[in-house]
Amino acid sequence: MSLWNSLRETLIATLRHRRLWLIQFFANLLLMLWVVGIVHMPDSYAWQVIASILMIALLVVMVAILQGGTLNYCLETDRNKASALQPPFWNALKHVVPVILLMVILYFLYDLIGRLDNYQYSFPRYLRSEFPAWLRRIVSEPAVRGLYSAFLTFLRCILLPGLFLPLALLCADRNFRGFFQLRIWLRMLLNLAWWIVVIVAWFLGIWCVAKLLHWTLDPKTASLHGEQIWLAFRLIVSCLLAIFSWLWVCTLLARARIKAEAAMEKSPAV
Repeated sequence: MSLWNSLRETLIATLRHRRLWLIQFFANLLLMLWVVGIVHMPDSYAWQVIASILMIALLVVMVAILQGGTLNYCLETDRNKASALQPPFWNALKHVVPVILLMVILYFLYDLIGRLDNYQYSFPRYLRSEFPAWLRRIVSEPAVRGLYSAFLTFLRCILLPGLFLPLALLCADRNFRGFFQLRIWLRMLLNLAWWIVVIVAWFLGIWCVAKLLHWTLDPKTASLHGEQIWLAFRLIVSCLLAIFSWLWVCTLLARARIKAEAAMEKSPAV
């Protein structure tokens, strides 16, 4: 019962973060425009290349502050039932270095998993060839390939975020000391509600958004005006779904952190 109460309470709390919704919407819009500026930056001269590198570095810092501040805000709101906007983001700015370090580690892990895509045909084929004859008659190669693809999706979208986001919250709040709060981190990972929300957030914020963005009208019957309206609708709904998914993750993560700390206080020190 406490599991469903936790999910319900964090869901309601997510919808009540009105100021955070506005910040996420407009800040991410500005970040997307910043990315467009980087993409269109010419690279004919050395100073232009240096400017592009500086813009990319500044983009990473802004993302770390925005999302670290969002995590801090949800934590302070859950602790005190109210929070001013400035202190959590200021705290994220002061602790931006460990958050960026986590982002870099996560980037290399994603790149490492991405290399496994090179084996999406050879490994399933080899794996199926090792099956006994009766099992090969039941399981086709495309089915094994689908399982392999699902496994990579699980690593990218469920396991890595599920492991690293609790650390990101600890680092955004406690700076480098967050890396050493291993007992709290492990207790957060043992929270079943956390993994449920990670899965739901992946489904709504990534899978559904991807389907929406690729859902076009029939070109034989759609008009230009209809296509424009449909595109605007898809973009707005996708943005709202992505923000909702992320804020629910942050809210549940804050609740899991508070619950882990409370359990630590009750348990004897090891």
